[in-house]
Amino acid sequence: MTLTRRRMDFLEVLRDLVAKTGQPVHYDRVGERLKVSKWTAYDMLNELMSDGLVRASYSTSESASRGRSQVLFEPTPSGLAVLNETANRANETGNKQAEAATGTNRVSATQDDRIKLASILERARALAESKSDLQEILAGLQNASPLVFCASLIAALVAEFKRRGLSLAMVEAVLSGGVEVETALPVLIGVMAGGLLVKGALKKVWNIDRLIARFAEEIQRMEESTKGMLAEFAQRVMILE
Repeated sequence: MTLTRRRMDFLEVLRDLVAKTGQPVHYDRVGERLKVSKWTAYDMLNELMSDGLVRASYSTSESASRGRSQVLFEPTPSGLAVLNETANRANETGNKQAEAATGTNRVSATQDDRIKLASILERARALAESKSDLQEILAGLQNASPLVFCASLIAALVAEFKRRGLSLAMVEAVLSGGVEVETALPVLIGVMAGGLLVKGALKKVWNIDRLIARFAEEIQRMEESTKGMLAEFAQRVMILE
């Protein structure tokens, strides 16, 4: 089953909340995470329920009036399967990157790469508008292919900048300053990470130093065409509305 990006966001947030609490959650918590009204969340979860991806249960809250029940939601096995299928599809596409490696392990750009970047660009749009936890997002990059890892790290940090209302002027200046791309891209990540650290946004991201180091290593191994494409992606994600 193919879901719209919006429906996927609701399903992903619901899954994450249920995983944290170990039990079904009220729809208003989903609305809070996605910055929508609880009624919008309720309607969307009901749509997902009609598709068999979410199920509802009822529980009487201790604070509620006598006999008053709350509607709680959780993903069904089918809903979790759809999420896993989507993640596996992304990983399989990303793993094809290895097939393009030469004997010197330098990765070149392909049409598949452009498709992957377009997908990540669309995901960045949703990230900037959501309340997804940055640690959760970055944790999912550990097994990503080099290009997907680098593009996703850029997108995640830019999205966090936008969610916090921080200026990207200095970040944009890094790419337009005439510095070689191989140097500019790691500096770009360093500037964004530093800005977010100052704001306390990366306190819970325990492995940010490792992620930055891997980013620099991956950039060194990339072909010039791939690095150029990644720099172009960075510029596009910064102006994304």
